[in-house]
Amino acid sequence: METFTATPSRFTITRTLHCIDAENLSGASFVSAQRLAAMYVSYREHVNVGPMDQTIVSTSHFNALTVGMAWPEGRYRWRSGENGADLELIAAVKDQVRQSKFDHVVIASGDGIFDELLIWLKVRGIRVTVVGIANSISHKLRFLADNVVVLDGTTTRTFGMGA
Repeated sequence: METFTATPSRFTITRTLHCIDAENLSGASFVSAQRLAAMYVSYREHVNVGPMDQTIVSTSHFNALTVGMAWPEGRYRWRSGENGADLELIAAVKDQVRQSKFDHVVIASGDGIFDELLIWLKVRGIRVTVVGIANSISHKLRFLADNVVVLDGTTTRTFGMGA
């Protein structure tokens, strides 16, 4: 008689936090619903969004209604003023990472203000992908990120700290 020993399988569930800077992705301070909706479609075509992932979308209060209609999923955060939406997104990301387990963070912005956040994430062992529009991703973000996705249809691997 044969006996079989069942050994527990190890399942790894990866979770990604998607951080969307609506104004940066649309390329303007005042967001057009059509432009942002097109960026949403492009984002979903180039970036895998899994069922366990979370999304945070940040913008100024001037664009709140437009962003809510054009980007149909996620938690919305508003803050106005100089770099308001960026600062709100940075605070939300740090809060989420402290509370939950994420293996990967996608920063959908090319703004250099996210440099320190990217370093903060990498020190904690979190992979970081930067998503942006062509010619609007800071050189430092390109260098530090594990991956860079340019929403003109190309995906580029960068060689920086994360490589």
